[in-house]
Amino acid sequence: MTDYTNRVVHFEIAGSDPQVLADFYTAVFGWNMQKWDGGDFDYWMVMAGGDDRIEGAINGGLAIREGDSPEKGQPFNAFVCVIEVDDVDETVEKVKEHGGEVTVEPDDLPGVGRIAYCTDPDNNTFGLITSEPMGEEKS
Repeated sequence: MTDYTNRVVHFEIAGSDPQVLADFYTAVFGWNMQKWDGGDFDYWMVMAGGDDRIEGAINGGLAIREGDSPEKGQPFNAFVCVIEVDDVDETVEKVKEHGGEVTVEPDDLPGVGRIAYCTDPDNNTFGLITSEPMGEEKS
């Protein structure tokens, strides 16, 4: 199996109306969007790079935006990238040591892994994940 440590392995798009965005990305790029039933929140899985984990492919997710939409015409407005790390908790400590902040504390998401969200010193958001092996849940 390929080692994904410290690589971007997932992206996330936030939207005021996720179904509108799902329809848009499907029509424009042919991405397969499927509503996820694995949590207590609305989330769509985005298969942009193919089904499952294909070498070199990055798939993502689509969630309801928390807060205002960006202003039209802003030159930069990006998707949130999620980085695979060996240990989310250890990496969160490094983020804090080097001037970043934790916006969502580390938490276990059954069937997915341990996740957290942080910002860099310039307030750019990124996610961290230590994935569970495919098909295995922690007990």
